[in-house]
Amino acid sequence: MKQIESSNSGNKYRKLIENSLQRIVIIQDFQIMYANPAFARITGYSIDELLSFTPQQVMELAHSDDRETNWANFRKRMAGTDVSPHYQFKALSKAGKTKVLELYANKIEYNGKPAIQGFILDITERIKTEIEIQNSLREKEILLREVHHRVKNNLQTITSLLDLQAESIKDEGSRKAFKSSQSRIRSMALIHEGLYKSENLERIKAQEHIQHLIEYLRGTYQTNDANIEIKTNVENLYLNLDTAIPCGLIINELVSNSMKYAFRVIQRGVVIITLQKLGTENLTLKVADNGTGIPNDVTLASTKSLGLQLVNFLTEQLNGKLKIDRTDGTAISVSFPVQPGIEEVDKK
Repeated sequence: MKQIESSNSGNKYRKLIENSLQRIVIIQDFQIMYANPAFARITGYSIDELLSFTPQQVMELAHSDDRETNWANFRKRMAGTDVSPHYQFKALSKAGKTKVLELYANKIEYNGKPAIQGFILDITERIKTEIEIQNSLREKEILLREVHHRVKNNLQTITSLLDLQAESIKDEGSRKAFKSSQSRIRSMALIHEGLYKSENLERIKAQEHIQHLIEYLRGTYQTNDANIEIKTNVENLYLNLDTAIPCGLIINELVSNSMKYAFRVIQRGVVIITLQKLGTENLTLKVADNGTGIPNDVTLASTKSLGLQLVNFLTEQLNGKLKIDRTDGTAISVSFPVQPGIEEVDKK
C-alpha cells in the first residue's frame, strides 16, 4: 500500500515538473540527464536531441562570451567549492539566437552520482528593456547637457551685448546698472556652465560654484586680498538647480554691494560667505562684511535698492527668512528649508 502511495506521489511530482513553466535541467558529467519541456522550448531542441548531446554540444549551449566562466562554475560546484548558485549567462538556441538566462543551480544526487540541477529563467526581454531604458536615459542626458551648454552660451552672449551697449553710455548711473545686470546674468551662466561640466546634470557642488562666482566678482571689481579679502565657510554640499540659482544671485548681490559700498573708508575689508546646514531640515546662507554697515533707517522690507529687493524676492522663492545684523559691519542671512537633491557630496 505504501509503495502504491509513494508511486502516486512520484508521478504527481513528475507531472508537476513536466508541466512547469520553469525551465529545469539536470547535468551529470557534462551530459544532459533530464530536461523538462519548458527547457527544451527555450533551447529550440527536442528533449530527445538534448538527451543525446555529447559533452561538447552541452558546453556549446552557452554563448562563447560566457562559456568558459559558465562551465568553470559547473566544475567548481561539482568539486564542492563554494560558488554562487545564482548568476546570469548568455546561451545560444538551435536557431543561433542569443538568450540571456538566469540560473539557480544546486548540487544533487542523481541515480547515485553527483549532478547539477538547474532552474532557469529567460530574462532576455527584461535585459533588452533595461538596455533600451539606459540608452534612452543616455540620450536625454546628452540632450540636457546640450541645453545647459546653449543656455550658458546664450547668457554669455547677452552679457557681451550689455557690455557693448554700456560702452556707448556716458551716464555713470546707467553704466553701473548695466554692469549690475551683467553680473546677475553671469551668475546664472556659471550655474549652467557647472551643470554642463558636472557628472550629474541635476545638481552642482556648492563649494566649487561659490568659488567660481567669487573669482568672477574679483575680476569684475578688480579686487584682491590686499584690499578686500573674501573668505568662505561653505559646507561640502550638492545644490539642485532650484536652490543653486537663487543662492548664486543672492551671493552676487550681497558681495557686489560689499565691494561697492562697504569699504570706502576702510583700507582692508573682509567679506565672509557662509553656507551651512542647520540640523537636517534647514540651510543658512550668510554674507557678512566688516565695512561701514547699512544705515539704520534702511530696512530689508521697504528698501529702495534694486539689489536688496532682488534678495527679498529670491528669499521668498526659497521659502526662506531674511535677517540683518548691523554689529561690526553688516551680516545678511537667509535661512530656508532643505529641498530634495541637497545632500552631502560624500554621501553614498
